[in-house]
Amino acid sequence: MDRISSLPDNVIDAILKCLSIRDVVQTSILSHAWRDQLSTVSQLVFDKETFPCPEDQQQKDYDNKIARIIDQVLLLHQGTINRFKLSVDLTSYPDIDRWIRYLSRHGVAELILEIWKDSPYRLPSSFFSWKGITNLKLYRCIFHPPSSFNGFNRLTVLDLQEVTSTDEELGRLLSLCPSLRKLRLKDVDCTTLRISNQELVDLSIEGKQIQLYLESTPHLAVASIVFSSRSDDQMLDDGMVPNIVNLLSNLPRIERLALLDYTLEALSIGVVPVSLPVLFPLKHLNININFVDVGELLAAFCILRSSLVLEKLAIVVANVDGFDGMPSEDFWQAQEEFNCNFTHLQTVEMTEIYGTTAELKFIEFILANAALLERMQIQFRKKVRDEAKIMRQLLQLQRSSVKAKIIVP
Repeated sequence: MDRISSLPDNVIDAILKCLSIRDVVQTSILSHAWRDQLSTVSQLVFDKETFPCPEDQQQKDYDNKIARIIDQVLLLHQGTINRFKLSVDLTSYPDIDRWIRYLSRHGVAELILEIWKDSPYRLPSSFFSWKGITNLKLYRCIFHPPSSFNGFNRLTVLDLQEVTSTDEELGRLLSLCPSLRKLRLKDVDCTTLRISNQELVDLSIEGKQIQLYLESTPHLAVASIVFSSRSDDQMLDDGMVPNIVNLLSNLPRIERLALLDYTLEALSIGVVPVSLPVLFPLKHLNININFVDVGELLAAFCILRSSLVLEKLAIVVANVDGFDGMPSEDFWQAQEEFNCNFTHLQTVEMTEIYGTTAELKFIEFILANAALLERMQIQFRKKVRDEAKIMRQLLQLQRSSVKAKIIVP
């Protein structure tokens, strides 16, 4: 008995989603029933794993082969396409234009378009009239919408990587996506970005430093900001440095925050307040800190004082190798006076530790002000001198929590 063929159509469709499009095509030879299933499969994925470009094959021949396969699948398809992914070594952009036009007219909900060859792909005008799209990922594309572009009303997930656009065009796109809940931007070509999305829950920004404003994101719960470059003199002269107040003071529901690479350094430039104007319900904080930079320490303490319910703190040390400078004793006394108590902190993880005086002073400060601390995990940088001596110093530090344990993996 053919038990699989007798399964409900939605179950068979779920099975076919787990297969590559090549395997799905091969199932069509089983019977007429399976040939019909091919024409109604809701997920079409054409990627480099399934359709690799052989080293001995000419690019033109490969383009023609892929174009024939995709044209045939789309021509025979009769049902709804929920997800379409194109991630192959294709250089025939007119073919992509044709498929974009077809998909936009058939109301496909999810599009993943990744360009790996030659120059970036310029999105055609038909793309900007797409109705019903809810999930969009673009890699190495050029985004220049026409003046008639009205946005994507149903878009909930947007992932842009190495996309060429302008500040105005990117800002306009975000403003015209009222349902956006998850946003990821990586190495996107912009200098200033204002985000004001009422439904946004998850935000990830990675790439060169930009002037970032989170103006109105009342539901933002998870945010990761990774500036991979430092502020140069021109940025400082032009006032293009992110401001810690503009970035973090309007996050009423933030629970997880990551500020990595040179982000904290950028936020420490200029006047850093003792605390942010508004406290936020931050529970998990992941941060890079240069412990010999007083500005970065001030910015870190500003965030910590504004996070009264913080439960987990993860720190990656970014000190200059071999430098053991530290802020004065007055600096640490000031932190005590400004009331930086970690009343909910339970877990601390510190990695890439050098064992400098400033790092040990910070650890001492945490242990003295975290009454509920249960676990502090310390991971030293490779080839740290006197690691055993540093551990003895750590174990001798006083702790306000009787449950606090210092662990070195």
